[in-house]
Amino acid sequence: MNGGNKLLKIAGTGPEENSIKNEIKKLGLESKVVLLGWMEPEALIDIYKAAFAFILVSKYEPWGVSVSEAIASNLPLILSNNIGALEEIAFSNDNAIVISDVEGQITDAMSLITNDEKAHSRMRDASIRLSSKVDLNISTQEFKKAVEELSRY
Repeated sequence: MNGGNKLLKIAGTGPEENSIKNEIKKLGLESKVVLLGWMEPEALIDIYKAAFAFILVSKYEPWGVSVSEAIASNLPLILSNNIGALEEIAFSNDNAIVISDVEGQITDAMSLITNDEKAHSRMRDASIRLSSKVDLNISTQEFKKAVEELSRY
C-alpha cells in the first residue's frame, strides 16, 4: 500500500476555506488536494463509498453525524478529540486514531493508515463490527431526547 497515489478530498465549507485554498496553491498541491465544497447528502454517499479513510479534525463538533456515516461506510477514522459523542463512536486504536491539537499528529495518522495495510484493515474491520451493532432507531431516539432536554433551558 502506498500513499503516493492518494487524493485528499475535503467536503464542506467554512470560514477557513479561502486560506486552505491559498495554502494548497502555495504548496503546489492542486493535484493532490481537492476542495469539494458543500455537497448534497445524497452526493456524499458516493464520496464515502470511494474513500480510503475518513478525517474529521474539527476544533469543535458537537455531534459528529458525519462520523456515524463514515462508520456505516466501514471507514477507518482519524478524529480530533473535540468531537461530541466520541466515546460512543470512536475507539482509539480500534476503528479510529484520536488526536489532540498537537501539530504533526494528523500527518502521522494519515501516514499510518495509508502505509500500514494491517492497521488500515484492522480499523476498517472494527468500523464494520461497530456499524453492525448500531441501531439507527435507538440513535435517533437518543438524539431526540438530547434535543428535547436542551430545549428546556
